[in-house]
Amino acid sequence: MDRDAYELVRRMWTDFREGGVERALPLLAEDVEFVTADGEVHVGHDGVREFFDAFAVEGRTFEASPYSFERVGSAVLAAGHRRIHGPEGTDGAHLYFVHVVAGGRIVLLSAHPTRADALAAVRGADGAAPARG
Repeated sequence: MDRDAYELVRRMWTDFREGGVERALPLLAEDVEFVTADGEVHVGHDGVREFFDAFAVEGRTFEASPYSFERVGSAVLAAGHRRIHGPEGTDGAHLYFVHVVAGGRIVLLSAHPTRADALAAVRGADGAAPARG
């Protein structure tokens, strides 16, 4: 993996933190696969928007923040947390985020509850990564 992929992932998280999902979307492939920690798959920019919009409709907010990044195989692994704030309180979880970059954009972003799960996803991505421009 080249340095550009690593920097792209870091920039995506900065853009998300500073400007929300709309600001981060240009760094994601049009057909990105966004997989939540509970296995829900959201495809494309519209799928990512729908995931985040659902929180607002329910009167909740979603925050995710990485605190470390590392290169693992063809992916960038970020360790961090997510918080969901709502009328009933705040729910938080430590997560590992896998990012696969191809053609200058993030083509897969998946969240995992454990490092072992994230590393297994990287192995799967390395073995089955689609060819993208």
